[in-house]
Amino acid sequence: MTLFAAARLPREILFGKGQRHALPAIADRYGRRAFICTDERLAKTSEFVEILDGLKTAGVDTLVHDRTLPDVPRDSVGACVAEAKGFKPDMVIGVGGGSCLDMAKCAGLLLSHGGKLQDYYGEFKVPGPTLPLIAVPTTAGTGSEVTPVAVISDPERTLKVGISSPHLIAAVALCDPDLTTTCPPSLTAIAGADALTHAIEAFTAARRYADADLPQRHVFVGKSVLTDHFALLAIRLLGRSLEAAYRDGSNENARADVMMGALAAGCAFGTAGTPAPPAVEYPVG
Repeated sequence: MTLFAAARLPREILFGKGQRHALPAIADRYGRRAFICTDERLAKTSEFVEILDGLKTAGVDTLVHDRTLPDVPRDSVGACVAEAKGFKPDMVIGVGGGSCLDMAKCAGLLLSHGGKLQDYYGEFKVPGPTLPLIAVPTTAGTGSEVTPVAVISDPERTLKVGISSPHLIAAVALCDPDLTTTCPPSLTAIAGADALTHAIEAFTAARRYADADLPQRHVFVGKSVLTDHFALLAIRLLGRSLEAAYRDGSNENARADVMMGALAAGCAFGTAGTPAPPAVEYPVG
């Protein structure tokens, strides 16, 4: 069998200490009006205020939705989008954990194409590009900053549902490990375990045969030499530093390793997909 691989990633991935300070310059390239999705806790932090001040100084007007809830309840997205319509944003910025980033993806989707979230459940249901998304993670777990999927909770189905499309991939993933230093030990451990699971699942995913139509029919196309590279990198970084980050949240090297591990895991499973565990855990809760 000859080599076969695919990769769908953000146009730009910026990683490192202090990279959050580049946000005003990055946003300026995409327009003058930014709709920001975050949660109530983060909106009160000095880091978030600093982000808003930087955007204001750069001449970027902002509207903040700070009521993102865990697991993104379906109906909460409609309220978020209704808030943004009159603002007419040029871009969406997600600041926070995986739920905030997924909310930003969903908001950009509905602002661009209308309809209901249910219209887009599954793969390749998004008809075209959405508003540019700048993803600024503050936890190290889901890898949503680099993946083509947004996960929401649907009360009618009583489970989590995915919307998967290359159009949901962020234009820019802006990853600053300093933003994770205030994560409590419990969240550090849970998020890190999530990232490690993603990496292992991607590495153990099925390998598909080379098929020119496969990436056109499916968002997740199985493991390859590329996804294995990202998965193994994630496993190595998380294996050596997750416990250290849990025990000492101020350990900058450990925080950087864990955040890079989560990012690499997202790069892996965002193309390879994941096997049985997510399908089992969603109904179980």
